[in-house]
Amino acid sequence: MKRLVIINGVTGALGSACLARFSRNPKSTIYGLSRSYLNYKTFLTAGVMPDATLGCSVGQDTLKGCHMLLGKIDFSLYEEVIYVHALGAYPMEFGPNGTIEVANDHDKDGINDLVTKLSHDLFLGILDGLAKKNVLAQALIFGGLADKHEPLVHQSWWKTMKKIKARCIEAVAKHKKLGVTLLNVSSIICPNELRVRPYVFKDTDAKPWFWLMPHEVAEEVDRLTAGGSRGFCECELFHPAEYNRLGYYADENFTMRKKRELGIP
Repeated sequence: MKRLVIINGVTGALGSACLARFSRNPKSTIYGLSRSYLNYKTFLTAGVMPDATLGCSVGQDTLKGCHMLLGKIDFSLYEEVIYVHALGAYPMEFGPNGTIEVANDHDKDGINDLVTKLSHDLFLGILDGLAKKNVLAQALIFGGLADKHEPLVHQSWWKTMKKIKARCIEAVAKHKKLGVTLLNVSSIICPNELRVRPYVFKDTDAKPWFWLMPHEVAEEVDRLTAGGSRGFCECELFHPAEYNRLGYYADENFTMRKKRELGIP
């Protein structure tokens, strides 16, 4: 039997690399999710999604749309489902004057609401949806290499990832057919990073040849999801660099480095 691979955020650097990687396996059907694609309802045949690789959208209400999509899949066609969560917001928490400030926090929980929506709510919502389908499923979400150091400039992100991790451990203990992997990665060399961190290679000692290439991450995703493992797993992927020295992640050093990446005086 085949496996169904669902890649959320398929048009991003990691999502597109995962699409290319999984496409090499003739026993994989891939649904790539992106708001820029045709709505999934366009592809329905007799109310069911086809067993064919395609790109589709679930609409603006992403969580509700994903649940509706799951309801249109004939899971009996697949031995296993792999869900790759390759989207989210990773804000640098700087205010207009360069001080650390969490923006877009309407519920006052100390976390940017967009991070909560795109990472916490969407990932766990889909995980819950797969669990309710009672299918063999593996879910993978990307974390950051810096998360364990809890830098203040990325507090929305690592606070969210801590909540996700706790919920995932609970989920796999309850649902024995479910597996979850948290893959913490270093910086990715891709066009978007040069857009959001315009001075990273000019005003810091970062070197692009130490950064991960998208296809390297996709290969690791394929390897981690190939064994049909269950339970919860957390691992790292990076190339050791000489500038990752002692004190690199200390808040004072890390904050100043991030300011230089953005051109903040």
